[in-house]
Amino acid sequence: MNEKLTTSQYIFLIHGAQMGVGILSLPRELGEIAGSDGWIAILIGWVLASLTSILIIKALERYPGKTAEEIFKLYFGNILGKLVIIYFASYLVFFSYTLMLSMVMLLKSWILPGTSVTTLLSLLVIPTFIVSRGKVKVLGRYAESTFLLTFWILFLLYIPVDKNDWLYFLPFFKDGFTPIIESSKTTVFSFLGFEIIFFIYPYLGNKKNALKGAIAANTITMVIYVSAAIACYLFYGPDTIGNYFEPVLNQLSNIRFRYVERIDVILLPVYMFVVSTTWIPYVYFTATSLSHIVKIKRCENIILPILISFIIVTFIMNQDWELLNKMKNGVTFMGAIIYVFAFLLYGLSLFHSQKEKGEQLEN
Repeated sequence: MNEKLTTSQYIFLIHGAQMGVGILSLPRELGEIAGSDGWIAILIGWVLASLTSILIIKALERYPGKTAEEIFKLYFGNILGKLVIIYFASYLVFFSYTLMLSMVMLLKSWILPGTSVTTLLSLLVIPTFIVSRGKVKVLGRYAESTFLLTFWILFLLYIPVDKNDWLYFLPFFKDGFTPIIESSKTTVFSFLGFEIIFFIYPYLGNKKNALKGAIAANTITMVIYVSAAIACYLFYGPDTIGNYFEPVLNQLSNIRFRYVERIDVILLPVYMFVVSTTWIPYVYFTATSLSHIVKIKRCENIILPILISFIIVTFIMNQDWELLNKMKNGVTFMGAIIYVFAFLLYGLSLFHSQKEKGEQLEN
């Protein structure tokens, strides 16, 4: 394992894996359930994602030089370990395809209505293949540079907010805790991405920073989500935000500069780079997982067939928003299982530790 990630690359890989298209509709989804208290649900999602990240790292610390696939076999045995690898490969490939299709559908509906979904997705396949075959070090550099070049988009959300009516947020907990707890389920999908720790932890150069890095990554994601939600609540108000399917994009479309009429048309393709920091690593780690199953030494040889299968599936099936929402629900369900799996893996690590201590005492 010659490739090593710096701590900053490790942080931005985790953060990038969490920054999908969910942020575009997250303020509406939270607002419909919890009103202006929806931003509090993001904090709950942040706590849960951070806790799960910590448990994953604690479980992986026992085998710092092993890959995720090797660790799964050590904890669950050869047969069950392979089933776990297959599940993760299925999850990663389904998640990456869902994200790519979501991005393509957004580009089609907002910018290129006359271009087919298959054509747009085929265009995304080319840079995805080039970057993903560069392995982990290139993925880390790509995630780091993408964040540094695009984080300014968040500040643009506050340009249309000319009247900061903070009274929308008062009083806190106006409808009690129940709506906030219910809306926190929505943040499960938005914070998915922390599971990439399974695959990048072995490549981290300074593993002492693994916990701090994971918490920092989740915190960056949380700050961005909360900032976007607050900006949307200030702009729309709690009563009207539900009328906009992607309130973040609608809000950006209200920005007017002297020589730029539709800044959202410019920003959406830029944001595509942010979303790509999720699907590109997931495509790569799908290939690494499958290479352990089919016994292929060079996982890069699997990347192109995976991407070609995306194009074929897109060409065959009918693409609509209803199907895409069902796919997102499927990803959320599979991701929820990973939350549970992290607790299970941590429990197994404690069991193995106690077992080893007992054997040492007997000897």
